[in-house]
Amino acid sequence: MDVKTIVKLTDEGYDCAQLVIKAFEKELGDSYEAAMRSVSCMSMGLLQGSLCGAVIGALTVIGFKYGSDVPDIS
Repeated sequence: MDVKTIVKLTDEGYDCAQLVIKAFEKELGDSYEAAMRSVSCMSMGLLQGSLCGAVIGALTVIGFKYGSDVPDIS
């Protein structure tokens, strides 16, 4: 995604987490809308400076693409 597109989307109201999801729209396929909804409440990261929204978006993409749907610890 180029800077011009990022600025345009930011002006439209997308936050950092949503921009990362938007950048991976094709790769997420059918999961795109669910991923976008899952980060919609992450505007401004975790608000306390502990985790940037862009990092949250990236982790969400990784989880949707490669995550497991079974418990991590058994």
